[in-house]
Order: sequence, then C-alpha cells, then structure tokens
Amino acid sequence: ANRHDGDFQTMPNGYDAELLSSVHDEVVKSDQQSNVFSPDAFNIYYAGVLYTEGRDPVPLFEALAEFVKSHPDKPINMVFQGTKNASDYDDIISQLGLGSVVKFVPGAPFRDAIKNMYLSDALLLIQDARFNRQIPGKLYEYLATGKSILLKSPKESATSQEAAPYEGVFQVDEKASI
Repeated sequence: ANRHDGDFQTMPNGYDAELLSSVHDEVVKSDQQSNVFSPDAFNIYYAGVLYTEGRDPVPLFEALAEFVKSHPDKPINMVFQGTKNASDYDDIISQLGLGSVVKFVPGAPFRDAIKNMYLSDALLLIQDARFNRQIPGKLYEYLATGKSILLKSPKESATSQEAAPYEGVFQVDEKASI
C-alpha cells in the first residue's frame, strides 16, 4: 500500500491528570512525610531508570560534590527511585564523597512515586542527547506537580524545547551549567 504523509499522526506523551490530582489532595490533607527523604535537607527526586548512554547522572554527581564542599551548611540529598543499576554508580559516588548525599531506593508503585514527586523539594529529569527527539511522559507528570525541575538535557533536545516555556524548569547539560 502507498502511504502518504497525511496517513501518520504524532501523539505526544501525557499524564493521568485525575491520578495526579487525587494523589496531590491525599498528600495535602494528610500532611504526609516521605520515608525516602531527609527531613532536614533539600531533597531532589528522580523517578525511573538510569543508564550511562542516554541518562547519565555523573555530571550531576560531580556538580553536587562541588556544591556539598562549598556549602556544608546547606544539606542536600538526591534520591533516585527505581534505578535497577544503582551499583554501577557506587565507585563514582564513593570517589566524590557523596555516600550520604546520593540515595538509591527501590522502585515503588506508581502512586507512591507520584506522592514522592509531591513530597520532594525539586524534581530531576535526565534526557541526554541520545534521546534528543523524544519527550518522556515523565516530563508532563513533573510539570503537572508544579515543582521546580532540574532538567539535564541538551538545549536543542525536544525535551528542553517542550519544557522551556514553563517557570521553574532549570535546563542544564554539562557539569559547569549544573
């Protein structure tokens, strides 16, 4: 069969607005705390998988190590939930002295991950150049929470372009910009 450009449509990712609203109301009404965050620290939350080619956290770790050294009076934690290959980063975390700052926690049901999004101080999204033409559904979930987002992605990426108009999105790419 012959196909024409008009035969195809692109459907962007999205999020479940009802679920996010329900979880938000639950969190607000119950004044919940998360068991994955440190109550006395600024907690940055990442939900999902990491891998060195496509979602590389190492530049973030390097920048975080510099921040921790230069601001010992400002406790900060970076929490990764559901990363199946956390042990891949043990050496770099140890070398940078981030053992008490970077925390990997087991995956959780989707509803619990959304609770953690709301209970965090900021959200982290990593979408490296390998995925410049893709926009993860997680971006829309993060934007819907109204939380500040640290977006590690090239400026020319589809993810950065989609997020650019929103307040509270801080686009970074290399260690220096982080």
